[in-house]
Amino acid sequence: MQKPISAAVLWFALAAVGGHAFAQGVPSMQTCESTPQPAFCSAVRGARSEGWPAQSRSEVMAQHGMVVTSQPLAAQAGLQILQHGGNAIDAAVATAAMLNVTEPMMVGMGGDLFAVIYIAKERKIYVLNASGVAPTGATVERYNKLGYAWNPKNWGPGSGMPAHGILTVTVPGAVWGWESALKRFGKLTFKEVLEPAAQYAQNGFPISERIAHDWRMPDALPLEACCTSPDPDSIKTWYINGAPPQPGQIFKNTELARAFRLLQTKGSDAFYKGEIARALVAKSQALGGTMTLEDLANYKGEWVEPAHTQYHGYDILELPPPAQAWATNEILNILQACMPQWAPGQTLASLGPTNPEYWHLLIEAKSLPTPTSINTTPIRISPRCRWQSYCPNRTRLRFAQK
Repeated sequence: MQKPISAAVLWFALAAVGGHAFAQGVPSMQTCESTPQPAFCSAVRGARSEGWPAQSRSEVMAQHGMVVTSQPLAAQAGLQILQHGGNAIDAAVATAAMLNVTEPMMVGMGGDLFAVIYIAKERKIYVLNASGVAPTGATVERYNKLGYAWNPKNWGPGSGMPAHGILTVTVPGAVWGWESALKRFGKLTFKEVLEPAAQYAQNGFPISERIAHDWRMPDALPLEACCTSPDPDSIKTWYINGAPPQPGQIFKNTELARAFRLLQTKGSDAFYKGEIARALVAKSQALGGTMTLEDLANYKGEWVEPAHTQYHGYDILELPPPAQAWATNEILNILQACMPQWAPGQTLASLGPTNPEYWHLLIEAKSLPTPTSINTTPIRISPRCRWQSYCPNRTRLRFAQK
């Protein structure tokens, strides 16, 4: 009989299945954070033979497919899937799963998934919202009793909430999204696309310099007056001998590998209705959270319409709320309307990223109020640009109607 899966560990927005980190001696590898700092840290940046010299590496080019990630092993996993007959959707899921192993502070099965998918044969965009929803019991009244209240000085999303800890954890949507995307557009199965991630979680991988720099556990306890201390289960799972992994160390997560194996054999039901669900709820309740088995069993994401606008004649399709990406559409509309007055005769391309004005204009456009405060009262955008409302092109934005 297979032993029960250990309690799930919730870290950042990631909820992964907990286990024990594989211990290995710290290699004698220097980084620019070492003391004393090695000489190579003050060396002159490498320059390209042509193109933009400040960019030290030339762009990658390919004929038949490309996978771009922040971690080479994840890109390799996606390419392997393409080489074995999978399509872009299969490769994307394989890549996300591998990032769950190699860069867990950024993405994982316990997080959210948003996707913009273009089907060339149909010449059509599909948008997937598999983001989390608040668990049962996550009410304003409960948070107020725990000492968390809306802060008028910081009125944005999450105002008054702790930066970390169980209270900000939502019902995970990523696994539902992975499976939904595969079933609708993929060619392969969970068993095939999750295999690279399962193998690396089981056998280990070397921690790279940048990821080692970011591999830091935030304080997540206690429930009230959070956050002043870390969660011991998280330390046991994600650290090696109680310390963050160092560059060059081999890191294994055999319990995460078991979680992938469960998904391979039982699909998303293992996560939302089975062994992983029970582990997640047990850990949540142990920390004072309110997530229930029913929350997980009833979770469903949704396919939605993209947010749409135009920029200099090009259609720009983005994720609609609750994602924040669609704000890019508004920023582009603001730049299109204001650039002729902000920088007569210039474009962002003609200014270029080495010109401080380029960044100033982007910041000007980005710093305007969010759509939560849209009004029709004339407002001053800049000493050099006015218009009659916050978003004159806002009628171009289309959202899914409920």
